[in-house]
Amino acid sequence: MLDELEIECPYCGATFTALIEPDDADSVYIQDCEICCHPIRFSVRGDGGGGLHIEVARDDDS
Repeated sequence: MLDELEIECPYCGATFTALIEPDDADSVYIQDCEICCHPIRFSVRGDGGGGLHIEVARDDDS
């Protein structure tokens, strides 16, 4: 089952719903903003209790 998460784009500031696969815990992947189409880097980490912690950043950030 996919988790829905409200994400704020680090480029345009728009908020959109991202679908996160619970099996993606402890991974990093790129997903384009649904509004401005810039690539957003998603860092997904398990919180140890079955939940997920997601950080988003610009793909061009170091």
